[in-house]
Amino acid sequence: MSEEKQIDIPALVKEMHEACAALEAAEKSESIARSISTTARNRLNEAQKAIDAALSTMRRRAPRDSDWGQARSLERVRETA
Repeated sequence: MSEEKQIDIPALVKEMHEACAALEAAEKSESIARSISTTARNRLNEAQKAIDAALSTMRRRAPRDSDWGQARSLERVRETA
């Protein structure tokens, strides 16, 4: 004689609701993390732009006989060629 296993519908429904709630919480956390990551990346990009601008200014102001000054002179020669 085989016994049939009882199906506990209320327990299954409860598990489904809990799983849905866990998924919603995870998706919210993921969204927050994505926003924080984007903000940090934008901050990094702004810092890199500031460094690029500072280096560009330093190169423009470099004495003519320095490495940067000579490189700048070569760039001018290439532009006129």
